[in-house]
Amino acid sequence: MRIGIMPVNGLGTRFKSIHDFKPFANVPNYYEPMYIHSIKNCGVKVDKFIVIGNSEYRKSFQQFGDLEGFIEYIFVDGLTDGPLETILLASNKLNLDLNSEILIINCDQVVKWDGDQEIEKLKKSKASGGFPTIYRTSPRHSYALISDEVPNLVLRTREKEVLSNRATIGLYWFNKFSEFLSAAKLCKEKNDRAPNNEFYVSHVYNYLEGLVFQMPITVFYSLGEPDNYLKYLNCETQHD
Repeated sequence: MRIGIMPVNGLGTRFKSIHDFKPFANVPNYYEPMYIHSIKNCGVKVDKFIVIGNSEYRKSFQQFGDLEGFIEYIFVDGLTDGPLETILLASNKLNLDLNSEILIINCDQVVKWDGDQEIEKLKKSKASGGFPTIYRTSPRHSYALISDEVPNLVLRTREKEVLSNRATIGLYWFNKFSEFLSAAKLCKEKNDRAPNNEFYVSHVYNYLEGLVFQMPITVFYSLGEPDNYLKYLNCETQHD
């Protein structure tokens, strides 16, 4: 079983000019909030999605519905130090089979790729994890250091640190929930924070036992910044 997890607990201060709470920003052409639009457009088939939201917005999340049982909501109190800490805080409520595949995604993006086919390749290669990457060079992104000897093998990941020209996009696959959980707890114990002092999912790969691979893609839309959000609504190309 493949389970999707979406941590939604940030303030989204950069998005305040568009909407007070970014995940609820409307995507007009599709008549749905941003976080549901992101779930529908992650490019991967998932059996169920678990949205981890702030309890302050419980009623609003529930009013948007569960897509006929496809979405399950879990709520945490207060803000956390980043998406990874949000997941760990809710981990005892997830009730997942430890052998489940998990797919962790951001609430503010659209990914166009053949995700199912790419993940099947990872599983055949006995990978423990992997994630799509795009070509970028700006320090506002997060990056993967790629092996020169083994195609697409990830050696290290860092948030907001340019290790290469392959940037992560906020979509992360792990072959087993148990392996993710062990690595995530170790990442937290090591206090492995990004420069903004938060805990991110990408850093978990640095503690994951087994192989990790990138999956290069070319079509990705960020909805998390006002300019990019408006460009997406107007069907304009994004560059960064």
